[in-house]
Amino acid sequence: MKKIKSLIACVASLCIVSSCAFSVSAAENENQTINGPATTMSNMEDLSNSVINVTVTTQAYKAEVTEAVAAVTDVTAAAVTGAEVTAAGAETTPALTAETATLTTTAATTTALETTTSEALTTTVTEITSEAVTSETVAPKHTNDIVIGLDISGSMSGKPMEAMKDAAVEFCKYTLKNDPNARIAVVPFDHNSTVGVSLTNDEAALTNYITSLDDGGSTNFTGAFDTIMLELQTGTGERKSVVFMADGLPNNGVTDYSTEMKEKYAGKSYGSYDLGALKVDNEKVKPNANVYTVGFFDSLSGSQKDRAVALMKDLASDPVQYYDADIDTLKEVFGKISEDIVVTTVAYNDGNSASAETQKVTEKAADTTDKTNGTPKTGDTRSAAPLAVTAIAAAAVVVLVRKKND
Repeated sequence: MKKIKSLIACVASLCIVSSCAFSVSAAENENQTINGPATTMSNMEDLSNSVINVTVTTQAYKAEVTEAVAAVTDVTAAAVTGAEVTAAGAETTPALTAETATLTTTAATTTALETTTSEALTTTVTEITSEAVTSETVAPKHTNDIVIGLDISGSMSGKPMEAMKDAAVEFCKYTLKNDPNARIAVVPFDHNSTVGVSLTNDEAALTNYITSLDDGGSTNFTGAFDTIMLELQTGTGERKSVVFMADGLPNNGVTDYSTEMKEKYAGKSYGSYDLGALKVDNEKVKPNANVYTVGFFDSLSGSQKDRAVALMKDLASDPVQYYDADIDTLKEVFGKISEDIVVTTVAYNDGNSASAETQKVTEKAADTTDKTNGTPKTGDTRSAAPLAVTAIAAAAVVVLVRKKND
């Protein structure tokens, strides 16, 4: 606006100058008459210079006006363009909103599919790991807990005591050599009983303790059985065995001469200590362990020996698990018992392994049948095909979303 005002002022000046020019011209005409041609020419030069100056000024203002008009045109064009952009944006907004909604839905679907796939993979890995752990623990590393009950009463003094020690040491060596994971405990007894060595596979500890034993005192079977069972209860082996060796009849401990026990063992001339030992053995030991008995009856004879042999057979889990021994055969007898325990353990572990393998084969067959029929197992909401489809669909959606974002 300032430039326009300047232009108007310039035009006004031009008009004034023109007016003056005409006035001067008239005056000069008069002067021409008076002063002659020289004065007139000078005045005309001055007038010409003034006109030139006005013309230059007018052209400058004209350029400024043109520039101002161009600026106004640019602003107007920008305003028009802004309006068009705004209109275009208004038209584009619904489409962009719809596209955004589609992408949001796609992202949510992708997340759901990824979550489902992750859960499925986690469950599958857990099942495989569980199966592997189960297969490794079918045959336990520690199967046998064995307690040796050794008679150290006064009647064992001398060679019987030394023979028993040698036989017990060889038993431990042989058993641990063939079943290194077995655990053996030693419970010596006379009128009292104690745990000499707790369940262990430390051969040196067992040997050192057994060779240090001394004899003395009476014979208490019930006390020995109670101590043996307390030790077995601390063990973690799946199979528990007892090797019980004595050189005579019990003469100390708990007695029982009830009608029930007398009737149960009618025809056998058992005393109250014998029946007391049988009751504890029947109620506590044999239900929880496999019992082997060894009779070392060099000092007995006649009916007393027969009674002792009968008692030891009844104390065993099976009469065939009773062994009669003397100084010369005691080591061999302990060796046979050790071998029987080891062989039974191997058969036990093999049987468990075979049963486990059979069970795994059966489960695999059932699993294959379920998948062939397209029916998941009970409690399983997935099958192999849906998992694969889910994974592929999730991957495809992720790719599409990335392309959209690009």
